[in-house]
Amino acid sequence: MSAGTVLIPGARGYVGAHAVRAFLRAGWKVAVFGPAMQEDLLADVAGRITDIEGSIDDEAALAAALAKVRPDRVVSFAAFSEGNIGLARSGEADAGRAFAINAMGLHKLLEQCRQAGVRRVVWASSTVVLGPAALHPDQPVDERAERRPHTVYGLTKAAAEQVAQYHRDRFGMDVAGVRLPLIFGPGCWYAGVAGQLVAIFRGAIDGTGGTLRGGTAAFDLMYVEDAARAFLEIARHPGPLPALCHVNGFTTTWRGILEELGRRRPGLPLAFEEQPGGIDYPLIASGLVEREVGFRPAFTLPASIDAYLKFLAGEPR
Repeated sequence: MSAGTVLIPGARGYVGAHAVRAFLRAGWKVAVFGPAMQEDLLADVAGRITDIEGSIDDEAALAAALAKVRPDRVVSFAAFSEGNIGLARSGEADAGRAFAINAMGLHKLLEQCRQAGVRRVVWASSTVVLGPAALHPDQPVDERAERRPHTVYGLTKAAAEQVAQYHRDRFGMDVAGVRLPLIFGPGCWYAGVAGQLVAIFRGAIDGTGGTLRGGTAAFDLMYVEDAARAFLEIARHPGPLPALCHVNGFTTTWRGILEELGRRRPGLPLAFEEQPGGIDYPLIASGLVEREVGFRPAFTLPASIDAYLKFLAGEPR
C-alpha cells in the first residue's frame, strides 16, 4: 500500500534526485516535474516514477500536473541554474531569470497548490539568505536570525521565504521552507564549491589527489542522502510544521576534510590553499527540526567520506 503521492518539482536536480529515491524507498508514489536536464540523474528509476515535463513559471503546466497527479504532498527543489556553473553563479549571470524561477516560481507553485487543495508544500531554501558570518556575531544562528543576503541567489531565496510566509499568513497554507547548508555526495554535477569536493574525492579514487581552495573558517556541510531524508521526514511529519527550519549534517573545515581523507588514503597528495575573498556563512543551529520533526542526520564527516568513496569506487556499502 502506498504511503502517499508526492509531486517533486526540480526532481532532476542534485538533491531532488536523491529525494525521489528517498520517497520511493519509503513507499510513496512519486511524480517529477521540471525541464529535461543534460545529466539524467533519474534514468535508473524511470520506470517507477511519473515524469511530467514543464517549468515552475508556467502556471498552466503546474495546474495540469497537479490535476493529473493529485498529490498529498508537493516537495520542491526547483531553482534557476544556467548550465553547470552552479546556483550562485547562475544568479549573478541572470538575476531576472533567477527571480522568475526562485521567487515568482514558488509563488505560482503555491497558488496552484492552494487551488488544487494540496495539504502540504515543502520547499528548498538555503542558508545563503543569512549573508556573511561577520554579520552574525552570535553563532550558531537559528531560524530567527536576520536575513542579509550578499548574493543574487541569496536574495531570491530570501524573497521566496517572504512569498511562502505570505501564503501561510493570508491563506493558512501548510508551507515549510528547509534551509540547506553546502551539500556534497553522489550525483553532484555542477561546478563551484561543491564541485571542488567532487574533484578531490575522484582524485582519491584514481590516486592523483588534489588541492582544496577556500577560507579557514569552519562551515556546515551535509551529505546528500541526509538532505534528501530530511525532506522526506519533514513532508510526512503528522504534526504542524514551522515556516522555516535549518537542517545540517556536521561542522567542519577544508583542512578537516583533507585530514579525514588522508587517513583513508595514506600517501595521497592532498593540499589546502587558502583563498580569501569568498563569503563565509554563519554556522546554523538545527535544534528546531530535531524538536519538531525528530530529524537527525545519520552521516558524520567520517561516515560521509566512507560512503562517498565506496560509491565512487563502485563498492557496496
